[in-house]
Amino acid sequence: DDVVVQTWVRRCDKLFCYRDFELLTTSGETLAVATSKWVLIDSTNHKIVKLRDDIIENYRMEETKQVFNDEESNDLPKLAEIDNYSHCIDYTIRKADIDLNNHVHNLCYLDMAEEILPYQISNSTEAQEFEIWFKYQIKFEDSVSIYYGFKNNKHYVVVKSDDGECLHNIMKFY
Repeated sequence: DDVVVQTWVRRCDKLFCYRDFELLTTSGETLAVATSKWVLIDSTNHKIVKLRDDIIENYRMEETKQVFNDEESNDLPKLAEIDNYSHCIDYTIRKADIDLNNHVHNLCYLDMAEEILPYQISNSTEAQEFEIWFKYQIKFEDSVSIYYGFKNNKHYVVVKSDDGECLHNIMKFY
C-alpha cells in the first residue's frame, strides 16, 4: 500500500525546533501522527548550540498546524525508568545500525526493542502506541544491554551501556 508522509516545522526558539509528522493513506485517512523536539549539537564538543536567527529563518514555520495540542507537544515529558526488569539481553552494535552521524540510527532502537519484547507483543497489534526518549548516543561496536519490564499495563524497553552506567534510551509501548 502507498503511504503519504507529511512533515513540517511547527516552531523554533533559541534552543529547540519542533517537527510534526503525519502518515496518511492515499485517500487522506490518518494512520499515525508524531512530534519531535530537535536541538543543534556542536559536532566538536557535543554540546547544544543556540540557534542563530539566520538558521531559524531557513525553516518555514507552520505554527497553526500541529498534530497534538500545544501543551502536549511543546513540553514533551522525559520517560522515566521503571524499578524492575524481567529480562536483559546483550547487544553489540553492528555497522548496519550506524547512520551518517556515526551513531545508532533512531529506527534501530525499535529493532532492539523487538529483540526483547515478548513475542505476543512484537507480533501483534496489542501495543498500538509508543514513546521514545533518546538520552545518549551509541557508537559502532559499543556493547549495550537491553532491558525489558512491564508496569501499569505498559511495556518498557531500556538500553544502557553494558556496565549499566550510561542510559542511552527508554521506550514505552502501550
